[in-house]
Amino acid sequence: MNKVYRIGDYLLQHARENKDLSLMEGKMGISIFCFIFSRISNDNKYSEFAELLLDDIYKEISVNHTSDFYHGLAGIGWGIEYLVQNKYIEADTDEVLEIVDISTLKALTTNASLHFGLNGYLGYLLYLTQRLKNSKNLSSVPYKINKELLIYVINKIDEVCHNHFSQIGTDTSFDLTLDFPVLMIVLERVSQLNLYNVKLERMVNQFSPYFETKMPAMNINKLYLASAVNKLLLRVPNLRLEKQVQKLLFSIDYNEIKDEVDENNYTIRYGTWGVKYILWQFLVSMPQNDLNWKTIVQLYNSFSYAQDILPETQEGATNQTSLKELGLLGGIAGIGFSNLFLPSVIDDLSYNSMKQPLNLLFNN
Repeated sequence: MNKVYRIGDYLLQHARENKDLSLMEGKMGISIFCFIFSRISNDNKYSEFAELLLDDIYKEISVNHTSDFYHGLAGIGWGIEYLVQNKYIEADTDEVLEIVDISTLKALTTNASLHFGLNGYLGYLLYLTQRLKNSKNLSSVPYKINKELLIYVINKIDEVCHNHFSQIGTDTSFDLTLDFPVLMIVLERVSQLNLYNVKLERMVNQFSPYFETKMPAMNINKLYLASAVNKLLLRVPNLRLEKQVQKLLFSIDYNEIKDEVDENNYTIRYGTWGVKYILWQFLVSMPQNDLNWKTIVQLYNSFSYAQDILPETQEGATNQTSLKELGLLGGIAGIGFSNLFLPSVIDDLSYNSMKQPLNLLFNN
């Protein structure tokens, strides 16, 4: 926990200098980390600072701000919904997020060339899912509009995703934001709304032929995709796709995964903490007597924790190998987040207390 305190204190000193307001790389994500750490540590200085970051966002945001999830308003709106739904702050999100709802509606209905991934359709679908998740007034105008938009986006994803399956197998590095694992994760979240599950069942059924002929090139990305699909299949069962996942898992060489990742990159998006997150998620879902259990545990434990990722060491000297970015996916806040919810090493005690960890991107 001492490492997380150092990260938290560093963010207290420097996060307001960050001009990025976004969820993934900016003040919104850092604010969420500070709220969570404040509750866990029972230290109000972090929640008070998180509120200052929100004030910065409210002051600096405008209708002209980019609208997408990764960089813009949709991600910020998702973050505010997360904080309200988990009782970190109090707000009427129909009122507070009106500008985000308008921006999302405009982007989806006027932009014919949206990207597919988190900076496009998948990101907007995440935002709409979060908005609809805890809606209390099903007859309100925001609920009705967002529900229709959610159905619209699902239909658009179904329409365009088949053009993107050719990307599977072209991966050359690990990336937690790869389109198809994210697609599976997002559809699993959508399925929990029970608003359009017949359509989701049809989509999942149509995925099977593509997975019979395509698979990621890298072993870690195979594991990531298999883990994401398995989670979706718990909500939307499909025997044919389940068989393809088993073939995908069988093709993985776990001994090669360590060589596929840059051990000097500790970020969630590209580095070792992202890999540890995927390995942990997979271990949570498998029995301890599985033939690959020990291999995956050994792999998880082989990724060492960065001894010092802050620009200044504990002794006050300059750290030449430090991480300069502050945000969730590619920066210091994300590493602090990982340390709160993932063990640095798995032992018998870790296994006995295993539970589904906080999904570092999308789940609350």
